[in-house]
Amino acid sequence: MDTPAVIAFTNSELGPFKSSYQLAWDFGNGETARQENPVYTFRQAGQYPVSLKISTPGGCLATASLPRPVRIDEGVLARFAFSPEKPESANPTVAFQDLSVNAQSWSWDFGGLGQSADPNPQFTFPPAGTFNVRLIASTDALCKDTFEQTIVIDPTLKAYWPTIFSPNNDGVNDLFKPEGGLFGVETFQFTVYSRWGNPVFQTQDPQEGWNGKFQNTGSELPGGVYFYRAIVKDAEGKTGIKEGTITLIR
Repeated sequence: MDTPAVIAFTNSELGPFKSSYQLAWDFGNGETARQENPVYTFRQAGQYPVSLKISTPGGCLATASLPRPVRIDEGVLARFAFSPEKPESANPTVAFQDLSVNAQSWSWDFGGLGQSADPNPQFTFPPAGTFNVRLIASTDALCKDTFEQTIVIDPTLKAYWPTIFSPNNDGVNDLFKPEGGLFGVETFQFTVYSRWGNPVFQTQDPQEGWNGKFQNTGSELPGGVYFYRAIVKDAEGKTGIKEGTITLIR
């Protein structure tokens, strides 16, 4: 058996036990018990000669021992840590650190998305979601232990929204759109309004920007301040709203 080894002992050698008797189990490591049928946990590897003594009120003494010592082998304890502790969609690669005790081989399962036999692997998850990572650590004697942790990849809805753009085809600030940060987006609704509240541009594609024309295909709109509103829903159903102003410079 491997540590920690939980063993139930039963008095089957010294006959029926009476409440007036005194008894003492000796687990071979300096620890004892006085229950008739104790349950004991061996937490260290070794060989332990277990014995039982019973004495009666009349002074009779009887002893019994197991035919051979209890052998407890060093077991394995599976544990791991990971970083970053709060991974985001912008960088969903997670590094795992093995913290197992007495492990000599490793079997990782990354939420059913991949496997590894490395002690300290890395894995790149989808940009959003919750994933149960399981490690099975083993010894050469094929003793195994399993440990699991949950990895949550938070969708990143943080983006930089410019305040000024100049659609003059010079290759600089020709489009108005969010810059970066929209990872793990499930739905995207982006609308630009004139100062009178009329929509002048709409899209559901976070990569499509406004070029300063009416719906991007009509006539050029005059310079000035416009309003925008973006509604973003991530892969887990969380909704964020971003509102602001943009100045179009001609």
